[in-house]
Amino acid sequence: MQSSSSLPRIVRRSLLALLVAISLAGFASAEQPGLEPIDLGQPASLDVFPSTVHLTGPRRQMQLVVTAAYGDGRQQDATRAATYTTSDPNVAVIENAVLLPRGDGKAEITVTAGGLTKTVAVEVSSYGQPAPAPFYHGAVAALTKQGCNAGACHGSPSGKGGFRLSLQAFDPELDKFTLIREEYGRRTNPQAPDASLLLLKPTMKVPHGGGVKLTRRDPAYALLRDWIAEGCRLDPPGDPRCVRIEVYPPSGRVLLHPAHTQQLCVLAHFDDGSVRDVTPLAVYSSSDDQVAEANTAGLVIGHDRGQTAVMVRYLEFSNMAPVHNMWGVLEPEVESVRRRMAVAFGCDAEELAITRKDAIIPQTVPRRPSIWESWAISER
Repeated sequence: MQSSSSLPRIVRRSLLALLVAISLAGFASAEQPGLEPIDLGQPASLDVFPSTVHLTGPRRQMQLVVTAAYGDGRQQDATRAATYTTSDPNVAVIENAVLLPRGDGKAEITVTAGGLTKTVAVEVSSYGQPAPAPFYHGAVAALTKQGCNAGACHGSPSGKGGFRLSLQAFDPELDKFTLIREEYGRRTNPQAPDASLLLLKPTMKVPHGGGVKLTRRDPAYALLRDWIAEGCRLDPPGDPRCVRIEVYPPSGRVLLHPAHTQQLCVLAHFDDGSVRDVTPLAVYSSSDDQVAEANTAGLVIGHDRGQTAVMVRYLEFSNMAPVHNMWGVLEPEVESVRRRMAVAFGCDAEELAITRKDAIIPQTVPRRPSIWESWAISER
């Protein structure tokens, strides 16, 4: 084998440049810009949603949303800034504001933010009972989350690469066949789950035309792997079905910079009366990513001033979360018109700023007649 010293100088320099470029690329990808810290100030009160939690089985979890309220009526998301402690880690623990069960019993989660505290009562039951990964509300929802059954991917009429899924999971019967029976069962291998093509291709362990769609850190990966390892179990007849989803907070929030984030919680309501947290399996998309976007965990991040709507989708169910993003420090010259209009029409200047146009008056504010309109009325 030829030593490095005997290689031509130009080859050695090229190899060195390539190694440096690879090192710098790895360094740049590891250094991701973080979110700005939240300055809560002195809130007047603190609210935690939900106030009580009942987790049934080892697969249940609950996303907590913490809101700080102020004396002037403002509300601010404090989920990222709050600290969480559990009274009994053998019953429930909290990780990144997500409540996870650890055993049957009762516990309390203490939430602290802005010098205020709030407690959440938690009850866990049936933790030791078998809880197989569901097919439709689990495996299929995970594929929908990762975009595998989208129209531009395997959800197209002819599929992609010989693999076809129903568009946005609208035909579970087709999905049963293509996932379990087609290709002699090579897509799902219960004997060796990690060797399943359903996991190897989206993680790019084997060539995949769609690129990386899944990582081992994703909740969808763990759910798909569990479903495969448990024998690709289908849902039994009479299994509870989702009838609607609920998004919290239910109404639009104003993200006043630098408090530019809002954590969402998505709850799926089933026909048996049960409620499950599906925040990690929901799909989020913004109508204007330049104003605000939502990451895969349901955290809305404001970027530029304006108004947008975040579409939240779980399987065939969808909901909207309106978001208004603006800057806390308004330029006096640019905003002078809005401030004068707000005084004239008896509303808040920020309410006018949401419309993004000086000439538009919020419909909730009764319009006063102009001078000419008043003169015309008096002449009648």
